Amino acid sequence: MNKALSDAIHHLGELDTPEQFWEHMLSLGHHAQDYAASLVHEAVQEVDATAVAQLRQFQYVIQVVVSDTEDLKEVIAQAGDKPFDEIQHGIEKVFADLLEQLKGQGNVSLVIRKAEEAFIRLSVQDGMSEMQLRTHLDPIMKHVEDIVVTIGDLVEQHPVLLETLIVSGIMLTIPESWLLRPLFRLFGMSTEGPVAGSAAAWAQRRFYGAYIPKGSWLSHLQRAGMKGASRWIW
Repeated sequence: MNKALSDAIHHLGELDTPEQFWEHMLSLGHHAQDYAASLVHEAVQEVDATAVAQLRQFQYVIQVVVSDTEDLKEVIAQAGDKPFDEIQHGIEKVFADLLEQLKGQGNVSLVIRKAEEAFIRLSVQDGMSEMQLRTHLDPIMKHVEDIVVTIGDLVEQHPVLLETLIVSGIMLTIPESWLLRPLFRLFGMSTEGPVAGSAAAWAQRRFYGAYIPKGSWLSHLQRAGMKGASRWIW
């Protein structure tokens, strides 16, 4: 483990804000994805054949989502008339506002549809083609819905998988966190936990039960850094 990574992990417990915590998570780079893959691999050894198939599909679909989101980023970067950092900030604000608007809404498909429409409205204002956006965004949103529902189904049958699924899901999406972080936060999948009364809080109750304590995140990030770049292939 290099010194920069070691220092980042060492200071995790001193962070005051979610943004600082997330920045240090990003500093793990590919170590986070490798560690997430190892968590899923370990979980596969402990569950029945049906759950194994769901876990494998869960990991595969997240990989597809990350790849599709990377393609979407290229489209936005080329077509948008603002710096990408500014576009990213706008996305985060729009989704944060949506999180408040969706309080009490518990339908996953509704949340997905609202998120897609909010994203498209913002992007069209920034000079992008609605048709081009929908071509790239529609499959991403469908896969995100599949991921959320799969997590809910798995946790309902195997509550012990809660932490593995949330931790690995967030870590696997780090490469394209500019969109996937605020999007998954609508369903309670964030290091900060869900906002009380929001759609994310509903999702927590419906799908995830008790949320992962921050201390657990620190532990996972430390182990991810120390584990290094081991890769798991099925």
